[in-house]
Amino acid sequence: MHLSSGCSLSQMLMDSLYSRFVPDALDADPERRRRARLLVAMSTIVAVGSAVVGAAGWVVEGSMNPRVIALLVLAVLGAATPLVLRHTGRLRTGTHVIALAGTVMIAVNAYTLGGLHGASLAACTMVMLVTFFLGGAVTAAVWTGIGATLILTYFALDSAGHAFPMAIGPQADALMSTLSLLTQMSVVYLFAWLYERERTRATDAISSALQAAEQANQALEQHVADLQSFARAASHDLRGPAARVKTLASMLAQDHGEAIGPKGERLLDMLGSSATSMMALIEDLLELERVKGAALKRSKTDLTGVARAIIVDLRAEDPERDVDVSIADGLTADVDPGLARVVLVNLLGNAWKYTSKAEQAHIELGSDDGGFHVRDNGAGFDMTYVHKLFEPFERLHGQSQFAGNGVGLATVHRIIARHGGSITGRSGDDGGATFSFDFGSA
Repeated sequence: MHLSSGCSLSQMLMDSLYSRFVPDALDADPERRRRARLLVAMSTIVAVGSAVVGAAGWVVEGSMNPRVIALLVLAVLGAATPLVLRHTGRLRTGTHVIALAGTVMIAVNAYTLGGLHGASLAACTMVMLVTFFLGGAVTAAVWTGIGATLILTYFALDSAGHAFPMAIGPQADALMSTLSLLTQMSVVYLFAWLYERERTRATDAISSALQAAEQANQALEQHVADLQSFARAASHDLRGPAARVKTLASMLAQDHGEAIGPKGERLLDMLGSSATSMMALIEDLLELERVKGAALKRSKTDLTGVARAIIVDLRAEDPERDVDVSIADGLTADVDPGLARVVLVNLLGNAWKYTSKAEQAHIELGSDDGGFHVRDNGAGFDMTYVHKLFEPFERLHGQSQFAGNGVGLATVHRIIARHGGSITGRSGDDGGATFSFDFGSA
């Protein structure tokens, strides 16, 4: 219970320091914010620890000797680091200040205890860790090099028999050396603990964000599935009434044509045409939905044979038209045969429709650059709106010019995208349209 209370109190204290000294500019960047918070924590620990050790030496020794003064300077540098960070807003500047404080600690320990004393080595290790995590490898190398130079210099002087100019009592020496070593070890330990805590916080934040994104994605998938189910159900439910409207309009015109007169017959024709258009739209929507959910079963498909069969059907539906159709021999693709037929039905059907006003209609299916193309000399389209070409329900011609509902090319685009392929459309200034496409690779 006491340990938990102590951790909570220390965390509240550090959070208060963070909010006071970490600049908003650094707080906006998660990685720099983490380093700034570590810098504030380290400098606070250095300031408090140095002040405690210096005060203890002053009390025991009874005088302000150079070592005590140096430790108090170290405390001042530690306390100044958050202020420098807050004032400059530069993490690197604050890192240099705390590194300077660590170097002072190295100099004090090496000067009074000898170069290779444990306290000196611990201080050098602290400087290396702090500068590496806060400033990077170059900063750590520079400041660690300075600290190592001080240690070796004093070690050489001590080995050569040069007496250190400061003499302190054995009690003060033992107490200050022990406190200094413990403080530095605590700094290193607390730094590692704080670093791990910040890393855990960052990891938890990332995990929470990923979990939230996954939940949102699942909700979106469920929403899309619900919309698809509704579209299927609505399409099926509407198909029957539309067919009945068309049938009843036809029966009414046949049985009571004389009674309702020419105007009534014209209205019934319009009603039947509207019902036919509605049924076609429903069928196209169902086809679009089937395309989206159908499993791909690739196989080598004879596109030439499929296209020629489609043209035969188009000629049978519109026998009065004389259309010049050119279909290259030997066109094959590794594609789902059923879906490939849907693509060609839509592309060749569009070419047949949009060439209906051409004096000499021409439609071509060929291959180029590893793909295929359907080209015609029909009405074409305005390239300004080419970005709408494959969007559902987007039509680039009025209903009075050419009948349609704007679903066919959207279906084609979806099929080709499912195969990993691509499709583009272009039109010239003199009319005509070319659709180039491929089915990707298996």
